[in-house]
Amino acid sequence: MGIKTLWPIVECSGETVDLRQLSGQVLAVDLAGWVVQNNQCRAMSHGKVAKPHLRNVFFRTATLLSLGIRPVFILDGHAPVLKRETMTQRKAAQMGMSTQEVEVKSLNRNRLKAVMNECKFLLSALGVQCLAAQGEGEALCAQLNQVGLVDGVISDDSDAFCYGAKIVLRNFSISAKSFSVERFTAKKLVNDLRLSRDRLLFMAILLGCDFCPAGVSGVGKESVLKMFRAWPVSMDAIRVLQYWIGIEFQTWTTCSSPKYCQNGPEDLHCDACEKWQNSVSDEDCLCQRLKQDPSLVKVENGLKKKCLLLPMDWWRDEMPKVLAEFDVKETVPTDLSEFTTYSCPKIKQCLSIMCKKLLWVEEYAMEKLIPLLTKWQIEHLSVGGRQEVIEPEVFVKKRIVSGVSCVVIRWRLINAQAEDMEGLPETFESCDAAELFSQVYPEFYLNYVQTTKPTKKTTVVRKPRALTVKKTNKENEPVTCEEQAQKPITQFFSQQKPVHVVETRPIEALESHNETEVFDCSDLSFIIDDIINKGAMKRQVVETSPLKSNGLHSPLKTSTPTSHRPLKKELRLVQRATTNLRMRSIPHSPVVEDQDPFDIEDSFDRMCK
Repeated sequence: MGIKTLWPIVECSGETVDLRQLSGQVLAVDLAGWVVQNNQCRAMSHGKVAKPHLRNVFFRTATLLSLGIRPVFILDGHAPVLKRETMTQRKAAQMGMSTQEVEVKSLNRNRLKAVMNECKFLLSALGVQCLAAQGEGEALCAQLNQVGLVDGVISDDSDAFCYGAKIVLRNFSISAKSFSVERFTAKKLVNDLRLSRDRLLFMAILLGCDFCPAGVSGVGKESVLKMFRAWPVSMDAIRVLQYWIGIEFQTWTTCSSPKYCQNGPEDLHCDACEKWQNSVSDEDCLCQRLKQDPSLVKVENGLKKKCLLLPMDWWRDEMPKVLAEFDVKETVPTDLSEFTTYSCPKIKQCLSIMCKKLLWVEEYAMEKLIPLLTKWQIEHLSVGGRQEVIEPEVFVKKRIVSGVSCVVIRWRLINAQAEDMEGLPETFESCDAAELFSQVYPEFYLNYVQTTKPTKKTTVVRKPRALTVKKTNKENEPVTCEEQAQKPITQFFSQQKPVHVVETRPIEALESHNETEVFDCSDLSFIIDDIINKGAMKRQVVETSPLKSNGLHSPLKTSTPTSHRPLKKELRLVQRATTNLRMRSIPHSPVVEDQDPFDIEDSFDRMCK
């Protein structure tokens, strides 16, 4: 759990870091934090995923190893006595019962150890060693980081800073496209938020932690941070708390001896200032500092009143035990080379765990194990090792994986009878970093590069294409601009519509004809056609226009008539025109009653038929 509400406070000082930037570093991993976090995930708990702690431990470990990061896994030991209340609350929450109905008989944490032993067995099969702590795992992680044996601590418990950790990594995000983690440093907490280790311990006691889960009732993070901002950076918060306990949390109102603190010599102060100088700072006058900052007086007096809610016996007896628990020193190995170098993965044991406990099929498990095996083989030979389990057989191709140049190699198993390699196929392919592979197998890589050396491509510079002009005549004379102009589309028609040329004669020519000359009816047919066409167009415009009837618009009519009605108006116009023309052409011919003036068949008669 760590310090209550600490992560929201320090969230602004964290930075997201790509795990690839941590390549080559040694990181201490609090394995208990991974186990608890994975089993609390709703998507993996309640039987939805078999053994979620084993699944996430495998994938996270495989990612760290593939990126060149050396993890050191720390296992929890016996729980401290001060943590019994916290363990009781957690057990009651899991069982859905009250804390009065639940009792923690042992602090050995047998259930947690059983789960961590499964993870330890899987890590051992992968070739990774674990280190067991005597008490809290994050305490040993922080101590390794404090003395410089590891470069950081992977833990979600914020009390790692109280144990003295310098760099804490949390919130792993591992996907196909990104490998990120959130990094917090103790130096940045001091520079940005004025939160040194002693102030974090002060917050752990007042706000609550694993060793005093209740904390001080009514104390919030805002009031504590406000007080820290008013204090000088050099002021030790634990010493201030011990001073408060010494005066039994008495509130300050005014100076008891103003003539000593204000008007007297510099070495003469009141009783409160003398105790303050003996406990906290020997160069500071408490009365003058509080008098200059009335808001600080209000905050401190409010915290003192709330601290009085706890009995003074707890402050004198139990509070020092909490501070001592955060200052526990464990036996730390002087050399971590045994835990930072991992051995060859045992394929048979890994397949047994993945198929039986994770319920994976053998093909899927082998797909995840092969990259770890080839990674170990290449790195083992790069540091001068001589153990060879596999050897490269064929160079398949090159690839770019996440911006890194890689090579796809077909490997061959050297000793197929090896017990640890049982289940591994004789030949298989894997994708590895090209730089490291070329260093370990220089001749094999150089041979492939020489055989597949690309030929130089000659670049042909093309000249701009000259503007060519089509030749149309036999003498190859250039075409003129007039001939290059765009021609009408009718030139591409195979057959053109014949044009009827009508020979029109003026009226004077008709009147000058001989009286006996008969008028040519072919001229009349074109006149009749023109009259009919104009009448039809006018009829179409009239029928398509909306009509008004009684102030209302009638619906539109279509241009196509519904029935073949005789064109009465056109007929009258044609009869009048023909009559006038015949009368002019034959003015003195006698009219025969039996003769039909329309006995000559013209275009109008043909249309009516």
